[in-house]
Amino acid sequence: MTVEIDPATQAGVSLLTLGVTHMQYSLDPWGDPDAVARAKTLLSSAVRYQNQHILGFGADNINPAPGVYDWESLDRRINLIRSMNAVPVITLCCAPDWMKGGQPGGTDWTKIEKAPLPSHYTSFADLARQVALRYPDVRHYLVWNELKGFWNDAANNWDYVGYTRMYNLVYDALKSVDSSIQVGGPYLVIEGTGSGRGGWAAASPITDRNRRVLEYWLRNKRGADFTTPTPSCSR
Repeated sequence: MTVEIDPATQAGVSLLTLGVTHMQYSLDPWGDPDAVARAKTLLSSAVRYQNQHILGFGADNINPAPGVYDWESLDRRINLIRSMNAVPVITLCCAPDWMKGGQPGGTDWTKIEKAPLPSHYTSFADLARQVALRYPDVRHYLVWNELKGFWNDAANNWDYVGYTRMYNLVYDALKSVDSSIQVGGPYLVIEGTGSGRGGWAAASPITDRNRRVLEYWLRNKRGADFTTPTPSCSR
């Protein structure tokens, strides 16, 4: 079969919109001024959405103890995004140590990927609410990051029941601030590139355990304005 393409004929218009996530090192004010300026110009022209996590990925611990908030680093990142006229997106991850069984007032960065204890899902939802109140111009929120800390060894799968419980509490907390806020999840890494080169990452997509996660979340979520699946890395 021969496929002929006429480059002079427009078949359609792509609706693809690009975004980026700021990491630990980004366009921070202590960087080289010329390099930061060039990067801001590039991002301003290339992407519409810019995402920042609330703890880690360049943000310090914004809630080091119950009732104690330190917004300086997150303010700086959100203001950076605003300065480029981008659409700001916030990923609600990660959790302060005291929500994970650690001591209030400290941050153990080696345990950043731990999920909140079930007894603190409500605390995390309240933190999400405080974030939404702090940044009323942020309209898009991702609940957690790649299900970090929710892995269940016994089940050989993600703890989708626990995640969905936390997601629903966060969803309600954000909607209580403003019902028009866009909330999504579950930010699951989709297994299977289909390459067949061995291992779960190269299996045929979507794996059975992935389906269990997605089907449970879809049946039991309070609501969702968008979904955030993430493709696995190819091998």
